[in-house]
Amino acid sequence: MRIDYLSSDILLFRGDSLAALATAFIDGERALLVDVPASQFDAIDVRDYLEATLHKRVTRIVLTDRAGAHPGALAMFPGAELTCPASLTHGPAQLLWGRHTLALHPDGAALRVDAPEADLLFVGDSIVGNIALLGAHAPDQADQSLVRLLDRGRQRIVPRHMGAVCNRALGNARAYLARLRARVLALRTTLAPGDAAVAIARIPIEQCLVDGEWATPLERHWHADNLKRIVANGWYPAAAGAAPARRSRTQACCDTVASVLTAMLGRLVERGV
Repeated sequence: MRIDYLSSDILLFRGDSLAALATAFIDGERALLVDVPASQFDAIDVRDYLEATLHKRVTRIVLTDRAGAHPGALAMFPGAELTCPASLTHGPAQLLWGRHTLALHPDGAALRVDAPEADLLFVGDSIVGNIALLGAHAPDQADQSLVRLLDRGRQRIVPRHMGAVCNRALGNARAYLARLRARVLALRTTLAPGDAAVAIARIPIEQCLVDGEWATPLERHWHADNLKRIVANGWYPAAAGAAPARRSRTQACCDTVASVLTAMLGRLVERGV
C-alpha cells in the first residue's frame, strides 16, 4: 500500500491489487472516500491507517463507477453512506465536506467528481495511464467524455488506477483514440473482413501512444481489451465508397486454382475429350 498526501486533508491510497486508488477527504474525525481499493486486503490497510493512525472513521463513500466497486472492499467500511452514479437520478449534485465542495456529475454509467478547491478531478475508468478505456462506450462517446473532462480545467486528474496525473493524460488519451482509429480504418480498407479482424486484435499499443510515452502492464492489458471490443462491436467501420478490401491469401489461392482448372477444362473440350 502506498500513501500520498495530496494536501493536509486529502490522502491518496494506492493498493497492491491492480494499483487501484482510493482517496480520503478528511473533515474533523470523519473521512470520505472517493472510490475503494480493488481487494479486501487493501481496504483493510486503508481502514486501519485512517482509524488506528489518524483516528478518523469513514462515514461516506463516493463511487465513480458502481461496477468497479469490490464488494469485499466496501464491506470493510460498515455504516458508511454510499453515493454512486445510480444515486443521482436528478442530475448533478454538490457535497460539502470540510473545506471542500465536491461537485458530482453523472456521465452515463459513471460519476465524475470535481474538487475545485483542491484542483482535483476524479475521472473513474475513463483512462488508464495515457490510454482511454472504451468499455461499453463507443469510441466517439469516450472521446466526447474526455473533452468534457478537459473542459473542467483541473490540473490534477485521479483515475481509478495507477496514480494522480496531470491533465495532459486526458489529451494523451484523446490522441490514443485518434491513432487507434487511423490504424483500424487502414486495416479495414486494405484487408478482407476476416483478416482485418485478426490484424486489428494485434495492433501494438506502441503505434497508438503519443510519442515519448511507454506502456505499463495495465495499459497493455486494457489496450488489448479495447481491441477486442472494437472487433466485437464493429467500431470504426470503413467509410462508404472506400476502396474494396483486397482478397485474403486463401481466397486468392482458391481463385487461382479455379481459373487454372477452368482453362484446362476448356482445352479438353476443344480437343473433344
